[in-house]
Parts: sequence; structure tokens; C-alpha cells
Amino acid sequence: MTDDTLNAFITRVEPGEGGHGPLAGRTLGGKDLIDTAGIRTTYGSHVYRDHVPERTATVFLRLVDAGAVVVGR
Repeated sequence: MTDDTLNAFITRVEPGEGGHGPLAGRTLGGKDLIDTAGIRTTYGSHVYRDHVPERTATVFLRLVDAGAVVVGR
């Protein structure tokens, strides 16, 4: 992953392989308000600093199914 000098990510994810579809190989940095299974999601609050959802929100699933690669939150 590239250098994050702006500290834009609160959680980084090792990119997987891109899928097939209109977004194939495009990288995706998701907003920290959208649940992603297995990736820390804080909703911008210290109350949820250790929250790791078990399910992924539909909007994120659709982006990944279209070939996007998640690289961070």
C-alpha cells in the first residue's frame, strides 16, 4: 500500500485480488460508518473503538461484487 502521509486511514487492510466486473481492480477506501465483516468499524466514536462487525453492509458487498478491492477504512 502507498504511504499514508495524510493519515487518511484508521484501519488498513492488505488488498486482495480484484474481482471481475465494472470496478475490477479499483481500490476502495470505505467510510468508517459502513459495517465490513472482520474489519474494525468505529463509526467515528471512541465508544466503538474495538467494534468488529460480523456482517458486511449491502452497499459494501455490492462494490466488492463489482470487482472493487478494499484497502482501508
